[in-house]
Amino acid sequence: MQESQAISVLIPVLNEEEHIVRLLTSLKGLRADNEVLVIDGGSNDNTVALVQVFIASASLKGPRFRLLHNPARRQAEALNIGLQAAEHSICLRLDGHLQIAPGCDLQQEIDALLSLSQGSQHCCAAGFKQRFLGRGLIDCAVALLAA
Repeated sequence: MQESQAISVLIPVLNEEEHIVRLLTSLKGLRADNEVLVIDGGSNDNTVALVQVFIASASLKGPRFRLLHNPARRQAEALNIGLQAAEHSICLRLDGHLQIAPGCDLQQEIDALLSLSQGSQHCCAAGFKQRFLGRGLIDCAVALLAA
């Protein structure tokens, strides 16, 4: 099995101090060629400071973490900023308050999703109402690709 492409993870945030460190910690297991972009929309809590501390202490073994700023404070603009700054052609958007399910190997989930569309020029997008991400990611993506 060939190794999948590297991805850019885009996380638009606004006042996510209660959740952001837990999410970023769960993303440390991604391969080192991936990147995680946190795009802050002018948080007035400790979100930015927590992200900065997390980035400063992040290991060189995992993905690269970066903090970007969104002065417009709109989510669509945050995504545009993230897409422009992204180093990879494949982007995954996550919410700042998302909780990765315990035991979920997100890198394995991403690789499986990307293998479904190998050789395709099409884009697949999905929204999730749940706050926990686990095997449901692949199940939902399969349903979308088969539709």
